[in-house]
Amino acid sequence: MGWIDGGWAKRAAITVDLASWSSGAIDINVVLPKDWDEFWDGIDSSGNELRVTQANGYTLVNYDLSGFNKTTRTCTIQVDGLTPTSGSEGVALLWLYYSKSGAPDASTSVTITNPYSGYVELAAPRADRIIRARPEAPGASKPDATQTKEDDVTTYLWWDVTGLLHGRRERDNGSLRYEEPDFIAFAVELSGSPQGAMVNATKSRFVEYDGRMYVATLVKAGSADNYLAKLTMTTTGTGSISQVVVAKATLTVQDITEV
Repeated sequence: MGWIDGGWAKRAAITVDLASWSSGAIDINVVLPKDWDEFWDGIDSSGNELRVTQANGYTLVNYDLSGFNKTTRTCTIQVDGLTPTSGSEGVALLWLYYSKSGAPDASTSVTITNPYSGYVELAAPRADRIIRARPEAPGASKPDATQTKEDDVTTYLWWDVTGLLHGRRERDNGSLRYEEPDFIAFAVELSGSPQGAMVNATKSRFVEYDGRMYVATLVKAGSADNYLAKLTMTTTGTGSISQVVVAKATLTVQDITEV
């Protein structure tokens, strides 16, 4: 993981919806939530004290602020000309740093055309839905992790992907994490066949919480059966190490009228 400057004490993950992306540079609009007290109470009146970086945590992107108003808690961050490094039918990661006292304005002139949507998610992981993602044992016939839900229930699975990321030999800005997620795609399969009706790729979210990295994925209603929930993640880092890793869990869907 990179950190643009030790003076930036806080950051939040921005999730970029790439469900309709195939290639080329894109523009992004990120509407900041009004109920984000930590951000709005700490930011300066002009919105200068923020930065936006790529997933590696230190490469700045071109951005401008539209409609910034600290009093009404209104702001759209506009990112211009970003080229995703991988993937479609999934989500990519950016970072929003904020609250470095006295930081000068770093916004630039942007031209925004057909922007993609970006989100800052304020939810914390739901303890009973957390999947501790880890490499599967060689030759294992099924994943160690399991989740169960009713057939008519729509719910989120929270993947703790921290254990899949390489660590640092020495701390950088207080962190021992070397890699960051760059892109993730989520699928639910039955006997190797994707169950598209059970997935909404636009609802996946990145969340950094209590020093750990999570990905929230939405699972919709489905017929009673045993499914495979699969998270495919491409990583990025400040050096040469990056990887594509797959986390899996057995997802059991039950018709409660049959129990």
